[in-house]
Amino acid sequence: MIKKRIFSVILAVLLVVCCVTEAFFIKFLENDNANLKEEVKALQSDTSDLKDQVENLNDTLTKKADEPSIEFYLPDHIYVCESQGTDIYNSSVVYGINLDSYAFHWEAPVGNSRSDRFEIPAGSIPGDYEVTLHIYDLSLNELASKTSTLHVVSDAVQSEEGQISLSDIHPVIYSQNAEEVPDSILANRVDDAGTVMPNVVFMFPSAYEVYSDLEGTMEQIRTQIPAIQEQYGDIPILIIEPSYPGSNVEEEASFDEDGNQIQRWAYAEKTMIYRLVSDLEKTYVDDDNVWIVPNALMTRSENSPKETEDAIRGVLSHLISEQRIKINEQ
Repeated sequence: MIKKRIFSVILAVLLVVCCVTEAFFIKFLENDNANLKEEVKALQSDTSDLKDQVENLNDTLTKKADEPSIEFYLPDHIYVCESQGTDIYNSSVVYGINLDSYAFHWEAPVGNSRSDRFEIPAGSIPGDYEVTLHIYDLSLNELASKTSTLHVVSDAVQSEEGQISLSDIHPVIYSQNAEEVPDSILANRVDDAGTVMPNVVFMFPSAYEVYSDLEGTMEQIRTQIPAIQEQYGDIPILIIEPSYPGSNVEEEASFDEDGNQIQRWAYAEKTMIYRLVSDLEKTYVDDDNVWIVPNALMTRSENSPKETEDAIRGVLSHLISEQRIKINEQ
């Protein structure tokens, strides 16, 4: 009898323990299930966020793919003589696009942003100015920008009737086409038989040579410069960019329905000049003895000696003021 009671008590205790354990386990599962549900909700939210991010990225990439690639050339430093001023033309900064499909704005504390150019008037106060070109689509979304330093320098070159006078400057001139060199630059050139020591070197890459053999022209420049430096030491070397094709040639270019310039011979020639000036800037940007004269930016057509002279005058005045070119030395 006693054994039966003991057994019953044990059985009751076990039953209670099982019930308690079951209740605890059920509660544990309920809590764990609730936690799992919260984690599932969190994962679903994260997945939704990631999906939105992917969709936004796809939209951005699609828009970027639809936008035309804008390439433009604007050197880090531009030198302009205050007595002359100059213009930097939008058509000379960019190429391969229909300019009418874009808006250009030049931001600077000096000069004027015109619809077709950046105007630096004569009489601007000498100094160093930060200039930024902004390019927008017609909805005023900015597509590209580039900042350069504009150096407005005092006129250190004697002038006569608006032309550069080389009476105090003795240049060595390297040119494959004398017609591309302004007459005033040729005036006092120094040849190998002369007794006057040169104080500056002018290099005029020929536009026609660039059109026919761009790589050959660049290789010739890269070969000539070390030879010049070996012969004349640290003499300043000015590379005068050839002008872009004339306006009468550019008018023959045409555009597709998206506003992109299609392949024409005028466009091909402009591309060659663009590649040359871009390569020159990258190659010699850190060379203290080689100066790129951005003639291509400051002229709108071929055979514009006055604009070329103005472009040269700015760099010459800077070098003279820095005593890099010795005046009246022979």
